[in-house]
Amino acid sequence: MKSNSTSTKSGKKRKKKILIFIILLLIIASAGGVIVKKKSKPKNLKGSTVKVEYGGVVDRLTETGTIEMVRSVDVKSKISGKVKKLLVDEGETVRINQPLVIIEPDPNQALMLYAKRSMVEKTNIQYLESKNELERQRKLFERKLISKQELERAENLYNISHNTYKQALLEQQILEMEMTAASSGRDSAENLNPSDFTELDDYRILSPIDGIVTAREIEIGEMIVSGVSAYGGGTNLFQIGDPSEMIVKSSISEVDVGKLRVGQDVKMVADSYPDSVYHGKVRHIAPVGKIEQNASIVTFKAEIEIIDPDELLRQGMSCDIDIIFDKCENVLVLPVEAIYEVMLKDEEGEATTQIDSVVAYKWEGEKFNEVKVEIGLESTNRVEIVSGLTEGDEVSIEAGKKFKEFHKREKKKNEEVDKK
Repeated sequence: MKSNSTSTKSGKKRKKKILIFIILLLIIASAGGVIVKKKSKPKNLKGSTVKVEYGGVVDRLTETGTIEMVRSVDVKSKISGKVKKLLVDEGETVRINQPLVIIEPDPNQALMLYAKRSMVEKTNIQYLESKNELERQRKLFERKLISKQELERAENLYNISHNTYKQALLEQQILEMEMTAASSGRDSAENLNPSDFTELDDYRILSPIDGIVTAREIEIGEMIVSGVSAYGGGTNLFQIGDPSEMIVKSSISEVDVGKLRVGQDVKMVADSYPDSVYHGKVRHIAPVGKIEQNASIVTFKAEIEIIDPDELLRQGMSCDIDIIFDKCENVLVLPVEAIYEVMLKDEEGEATTQIDSVVAYKWEGEKFNEVKVEIGLESTNRVEIVSGLTEGDEVSIEAGKKFKEFHKREKKKNEEVDKK
């Protein structure tokens, strides 16, 4: 009984081993088939390609800028004092000689003004006296009652007193330039007479130009410092800009500034009004470039005159500018990635910055061949093909990569030839 049972168990074990062996063979066979299939799958040598086709190329500059007014002036006072009354505010339109603010003069300034006025009055009296004396001396000389020397002395005194009066009046006019006495209603220091210089009045500051008040930097009760006597230029009262002439200021990279010309047409779109296109012309290009803070390239300041400004545009707005340097239509084109510029090498085999040739890699059915091409106008994403390729030719879109692969194979072949 034991022997039969043992033989039965041995038979089962053998069957189990055979089954496991068969399963292993099937697994190995299937794995081998997968490997064979993978090995037999053809490698994609072509990669990404593009065809030469007809199209257009536009060489343009796109940059950002800031809108500013051509004429913008800071208004300051010629005297120190306290702001007594504000007559205009930010955003208001003003005319030339329109009062902006009334200033109560500082006592020291008031004394100085009073001294100037007194000097004008004093010199005016001396001038009138010398004038009357000269007329009297001329009559005496005509009657031969005095000598010529006495007449000449009277003429000299008249000239001296006249010049002294003119000097005193000019000093007073400079001190009160662009100011008028609010209480008396006088319009200009040029029309002041010595008899007017009797009181110390409040003064009003006038607008120097027609324009818009773009900034008000003072409040009622604030003390201001004269822009004439103060170190640093005194207190800014207002900023007034002329909206009739507006420009865009932009920083142009040294890479593009060589193609920029005064008078070139420009299109502009303000960030605040993306649906409106404004037109302009380049009016100025800075002769000297600068490297801005936290920047690594040299830029040149450029000014663009806005030909068709309107009331929507305001100083400080950002805008995009578009300048077309050159363009061509209906020419053979390729993406810039489909060509490669080969640089000349120096005596030591190092690449220089001078271009030796331009190549593309044309698909010839089973492989790529290197083709020299001549290019024309080039933009940031397209290039004109002048010669070397024709319409419909298929080239690699990775010219730089193909150049390295192609010349690596050429180098390997040459090394093998040298070994033989």
